[in-house]
Amino acid sequence: MRAIIGPNLLSRKVAQPTKKPFEIYDSRLIGFTLRVQPSGVRSYYARFGRNRRVAIGQAGMIEPDEARERCQKVLTVRDGWATRTLTHARALRLSP
Repeated sequence: MRAIIGPNLLSRKVAQPTKKPFEIYDSRLIGFTLRVQPSGVRSYYARFGRNRRVAIGQAGMIEPDEARERCQKVLTVRDGWATRTLTHARALRLSP
């Protein structure tokens, strides 16, 4: 599903947990993804390449706009080596 990932989406029924995990892809930033687990955990990811994704943070811990900014930074760095991208992503996750 494609939608603008923001506060309105998080409160809608479409972003609530189901029996199977699913992902919502942001329509404003390609690669920005919200993954919803059956347990109710909702996490932001930066997706690039075929099967590469980097966790940005959990919904509720960071705002969607902040997660989108972090995703943009991760995707900007993706042109470098994968280790550089993952190191940068970990640094973004740990920064306050």
